[in-house]
Amino acid sequence: MILLLAFSALFLAFANGANDNFKGFATVWGSQSLHYRKALFAATLATGGGSVISLFLAQDLVRRFSGKGLVPDTVVADPAFVTSAGLGAAATVMIATRVGMPISTTHALLGGLIGAGVMASSSGIDLGALGSGFVLPLLISPLLAATLGLVAYLYIKTRRAVALDCVCIGGSVAAVTADGTGLRFVSPSPVIVLAQKADCDRLPSPIIRLSVPLLLDRVHILSATAICFARSVNDTPKLAALLIAANATGVRMSVA
Repeated sequence: MILLLAFSALFLAFANGANDNFKGFATVWGSQSLHYRKALFAATLATGGGSVISLFLAQDLVRRFSGKGLVPDTVVADPAFVTSAGLGAAATVMIATRVGMPISTTHALLGGLIGAGVMASSSGIDLGALGSGFVLPLLISPLLAATLGLVAYLYIKTRRAVALDCVCIGGSVAAVTADGTGLRFVSPSPVIVLAQKADCDRLPSPIIRLSVPLLLDRVHILSATAICFARSVNDTPKLAALLIAANATGVRMSVA
């Protein structure tokens, strides 16, 4: 049973990586900002970094996804409960991966905990803990992400609407003439100029010249890295909860 429990935890971790690892960089690959293998490699690095950082940031998630509070402690200590929850979640995620269906490991693991808990506990699931600790955050998070995404898009879209194509740092100030016919240089001090590409081409050789589309492309890659990193910080403790349960159960069984 202990080996089966450990297998279920590792199988879930494997399925999680197979299904989730590339999602954060899917738009980067789709927009051709990075080739497939480079995008996958970057996603893997970010995911690994998030797993390490989760050791210090997400201890509470380990307790929550061990089933404590959701079912009685006696059920949490039952190796059959944890094994069943892990195998159910892992099989669901792996099947979804094979058929190309997006799925949340968190939802799958929660479903496994609920299903195993209903079968293992005579008192059933604590609906209050289920609602406040699981369902409510899962409902709020998509709405919050959608709102923040909308705000970010509107901000970037507004900035792009003024046709800023390049950023130059040079030794002259460029300004539009009064009649709007072009640029004139009004100061020898180093300045930052944001303008259209044609106007930037007319400037003296700048110290630094950056393409705004290229800069946004790099920010896109950075945002994808942040997604993989944050997902790993959030998901790793949930998977570790099963391994910790396996170790704890093993200690009890060896003592017995």
